[in-house]
Amino acid sequence: MFSQYKWYIYVALFVAYSLGVWHVSSKYQEADHLKDQVAYQEQYIKDKQTLQDKADKAGADLATLQQTRAAGHTLVQKETIHEIEKPVYRDCTTPADGMRILNEAINNANKASSK
Repeated sequence: MFSQYKWYIYVALFVAYSLGVWHVSSKYQEADHLKDQVAYQEQYIKDKQTLQDKADKAGADLATLQQTRAAGHTLVQKETIHEIEKPVYRDCTTPADGMRILNEAINNANKASSK
């Protein structure tokens, strides 16, 4: 009778030992999986930071380019404003002889172009 219980005890110990081994091995596998996840997340953060740095550099380059173009654009505007500010001779009076000479030159030019 004692031998019958002895086998039950052996089976119970074997089951307990198997469950313990299974539990420990599952914890090791879970730790490996978590380690992989942490490595993936670190790589993701590193890649994201690299992309952010590239975006910041591109933004700074764009701002520099816009300032350079704005300075060139302003220079063109100043030249245009300077052209407009050149004096216009409106109050120039031509004597009668000068008007006769100008009219003859205009008429001669018209006759030459119509031939």
